[in-house]
Amino acid sequence: MIRRIALLTLLLLLPAVAVHGEDAAGVRLLDRFGLREDAASWLLLDLASGKERIAHRPESPRIPASTAKLATALAALDLLGPDTRLATELLATGPVEEGILRGDLVLRGGGDPLLDIADLLDLALTLRDLGVTGIDGRFLLDDGLLPRFPRILASEPESAPYNAGVGALTVDFARVRLVPSPQPASVPPLYEAALAWTDDPVALPETARLSRDARGRDAWSIPRDSRARALPVRDPGLHAARLFRQLAAGTGITLPEPERGRTPAGAEAVARVESAPLRRILRGMLFYSNNQVAETLGMLASLRLVPDPPATLEESAARILDHLRDRLPAVDWSDARLVNHSGLGADARLTARQLVALLREGAARYRLPAMMPASGWAGTLRRRLEERDTALRIWAKTGTIDYASAIAGYLLPEDGRMQVFAILLDDPTARAIYDRRREKTTGELAVAESWNARARAFQDALLDRWLEARAVSP
Repeated sequence: MIRRIALLTLLLLLPAVAVHGEDAAGVRLLDRFGLREDAASWLLLDLASGKERIAHRPESPRIPASTAKLATALAALDLLGPDTRLATELLATGPVEEGILRGDLVLRGGGDPLLDIADLLDLALTLRDLGVTGIDGRFLLDDGLLPRFPRILASEPESAPYNAGVGALTVDFARVRLVPSPQPASVPPLYEAALAWTDDPVALPETARLSRDARGRDAWSIPRDSRARALPVRDPGLHAARLFRQLAAGTGITLPEPERGRTPAGAEAVARVESAPLRRILRGMLFYSNNQVAETLGMLASLRLVPDPPATLEESAARILDHLRDRLPAVDWSDARLVNHSGLGADARLTARQLVALLREGAARYRLPAMMPASGWAGTLRRRLEERDTALRIWAKTGTIDYASAIAGYLLPEDGRMQVFAILLDDPTARAIYDRRREKTTGELAVAESWNARARAFQDALLDRWLEARAVSP
């Protein structure tokens, strides 16, 4: 109560917050956190009426970072449907005779971004229950439903697990966990590359160095004191097929090395695992801001618009942006740009008004607020705004890359009138200088993190102010 009385006194002393105009008090708050007025945009609307409450440069295009996943989520809900389930299948081209499958066995990916190792074991156990102990044909990997990309963005660190490969058959987000041991190892095994400890430092921001070993194989050199806890998989489909082969062997089924190919005509399904409904998948994507999930679902959605596979992730994302232009024609999309479906990188641009439009549409059609992290409780907001007056009052998607920070979502104030908002801050000039140096010093990384920490602190202070203003308003 004392806190609210003090805030009310402060609000009375400040010029009134402008409706349909600049937020003077919010701009002064920027200075408190050492941020420039032209580095920020925000917009707060009444969700039901669409009435603008507070605004500052809402039309300025800014780096959205992972709030771009809101565009992916809305397009996926529109084009795939909230109840859609994605299947991973085993198919066979012949009968089982005396334990031998007389023909080819096919592992076919259907784009399930949450496929895990237990699902692969489930498929192997189903095959065992059919009496299969081996095959006399090929073991085929069919991940041709989607194009394959070895990484999301070439300019991001090569060793970053969040920048792993994407495709139609991906297990556990295309990453492996490193295990400390005399000889480095990973769980599951990283079949596509060798692992070795090194006493040589690795240039920041990398945590490991990829090169070729004496046998011509890809090899990761990992410093003994490395910060690395996981490594990315570059070919998720082949990795999944090799892992399935290992698990099948553990159940008594012997398979040859996998070969990539299309499912032969006449092949029949013999085992199948299905994903959770798309709505549940998207909730996990938004909670934990998973890039592999976003890219997979974005590509699946873009294929509903144009059946030809996109040549790049940017082409796929451009299709999604075209869909949003058609879906929300009253919104000015002229300055919008998406270079992938996850928001990774510094080249995408969205405005606060565009994000708010996505949020309003998602709330109206798909109950999008219930798919978001909640302040002080879950996902990327678990440790933010967790005080008594703010916990569970903000349901929002966050986004962070160096020199860009955003948050967009919903306010649940005490008066019951839900609000929708977007707050974006960036420094494209500092980011461009930062990107020109592939290798970073610890000082450069620290400066970037300091900028982002101040940006997050400003967002939290602004959201707290908005909630307090709603609580004390007549």
